[in-house]
Amino acid sequence: MSRLWNRAGELDLCASDDCASLSAWPGPRGLPMLGSLPQMWGSPLQMFLAASRRYGDVFKFKLGPRPYLFVSHPAGIQRLLVDQQRNYAHWPRDNRNFRALLGHGLLTSEGDIWRRHRTLAQPAFHQRRLGGLVDTVSAAVAEVSARWDDAARTAQPIDIGAEMGRLTLTIVTRALYGQEAGDQAEFIGRSLSQAIRHIAHGLMLPFELPELANRRFLASVQSLDRVVYAVIQNRQRDPREHNDLLAMLMDARDDTGVGLSAQELRDEVLTFLLAGHETSALALTWTWYLLSQHPEAERRLQAEAAQLLGGRRPSYADLAGLPYTYSVIQEALRLYPPAGTMARVALADDAISGWPVPAGSVIFFSPYVTHRLAAHWPEPEVFAPERFSDETSGLRPRYAYFPFGGGPRQCIGKNFALMEMQIVLALLAQRFHLMPWPGETLDPQPAMDMYPRRPMRMRVLARRLA
Repeated sequence: MSRLWNRAGELDLCASDDCASLSAWPGPRGLPMLGSLPQMWGSPLQMFLAASRRYGDVFKFKLGPRPYLFVSHPAGIQRLLVDQQRNYAHWPRDNRNFRALLGHGLLTSEGDIWRRHRTLAQPAFHQRRLGGLVDTVSAAVAEVSARWDDAARTAQPIDIGAEMGRLTLTIVTRALYGQEAGDQAEFIGRSLSQAIRHIAHGLMLPFELPELANRRFLASVQSLDRVVYAVIQNRQRDPREHNDLLAMLMDARDDTGVGLSAQELRDEVLTFLLAGHETSALALTWTWYLLSQHPEAERRLQAEAAQLLGGRRPSYADLAGLPYTYSVIQEALRLYPPAGTMARVALADDAISGWPVPAGSVIFFSPYVTHRLAAHWPEPEVFAPERFSDETSGLRPRYAYFPFGGGPRQCIGKNFALMEMQIVLALLAQRFHLMPWPGETLDPQPAMDMYPRRPMRMRVLARRLA
């Protein structure tokens, strides 16, 4: 095993083809000194997809002089996430900006710290708890309905991405600490979005981002800290009983009777705000885009929701009666998974699909890419919710589909996100029809962080409820 940690405590990655036999891996040669950096900045997901289709299950690419690996086959992804998951650490856990934003939260921690936090947080996402959040989601959707009524009446466009971001932030703040984001909502949403995009862009560079950009990022994190610590301190001074996720986190104790510290609570609150706001908003944004391009699927979803609910708010038990809505969500997550790209770093030498993986190698893998491979998905670019309801859906390899990751570290909020999306679609689709704003062409190719490349302006048309 190679020595991976330098004297500064940072991770030493494979820096050249001399790291074992990476030169044996197939892949694009790229440009001298730059490698595939221009393609990564232009359209990274399309570069990964094209290279996977050309070179097969595994390939190597360079960013500057440093080689990276990419794995697209479900068996290779299962090895990373399940079979040998202890050998593959989250990357970049030593990135100072990633650590500044999320500390040792569930997205960034490893080993004993992660296991302790996961054990303490898991009860907050139990099915009984999710049932109690249905009304929280429905009430937030009702507020969107009021805004969309105005937009339909005045024939004003909406930015569907901004609308879904505002909605999911409202839901997650109410579910997490039982309060309105209030005047801070725009700041929290904007700061989290800018922070994650700053980190994502920095990861694709062979050099450090400009110091001025990093200083702005760290200033935003400090402002977010003030908001989150104020919430925690107010709760600690409040003698009333609360029934939200923060209360459950604050009350949780490990086997030794010790709970989460203020710093640990801060890390998890920001982690849940980021995951519950950003990922759900992106998933819903792309779902509305797909429905606007496929009117028959939209009509079928609307009819299913109208027949079951008739305009009323759903209960948790009602969700089982919305199978087509659920299939639409699954298919939207196939084509536009909120986490378009993931990465791990090998802690010890290994092999994937018969190819050597030296210790220190960074391995990228992408739901966006694997979900589009024709070997597992006939007509992969076609939006077909039916593929998740027919008898063939169980014949695909387990990790041909992994929008929420997989293995022990599968997203803890998966069931909450799926419940949230079903309620949002079922309630809004009964009352509104969305279509692209006249004269605008919506771009179906997302950026590296899965954001639409430009705002998706849509026209809202009100439906008559029977």
